[in-house]
Amino acid sequence: MRAETLHQIILAAVLAGLGLSLYAGYETVNAAAANSCSFSPVFSCGTVLNSGKTHTLGIPDWVLGTTGFVALLAVDVPLFRTWDRRWLIVLLGLAGIGLLFAAYLATIEVFQIGALCPVCFGTYVADAIVLGAAWSLFRRGRGGEKGPVTPDGALTANSTP
Repeated sequence: MRAETLHQIILAAVLAGLGLSLYAGYETVNAAAANSCSFSPVFSCGTVLNSGKTHTLGIPDWVLGTTGFVALLAVDVPLFRTWDRRWLIVLLGLAGIGLLFAAYLATIEVFQIGALCPVCFGTYVADAIVLGAAWSLFRRGRGGEKGPVTPDGALTANSTP
């Protein structure tokens, strides 16, 4: 798969995750929205929302998710513009931390609450896609060791050979 395609996948997953995180926040103020994604006792946004376990360190989980996806977007834009490997490493780190946090939240949902929020699960998948695509770019050596490169891998004029 081409590097540009992988980057488009990263961008789409970040935007999807951001949208889902914001929707999770919307669910906290609109009970009808939470009920709209409650398909069964096991797959239920409402059950998770009403569990009292949707905060981490006193911060709503949707706020942490939104912040994480905004951070991913803030790193992804300069990565695509410069193909600088340093941005790719930061993106990998953020996505990795996000996936660890998602695993923590999924564990709480499944084992403590006994239900899985489909919207939340969508954000977990979005972050996994970001991490996978970024890892693929990293393994291909995308981004120059010595600075910015063009999408075809050549060093830019303002970087050292």
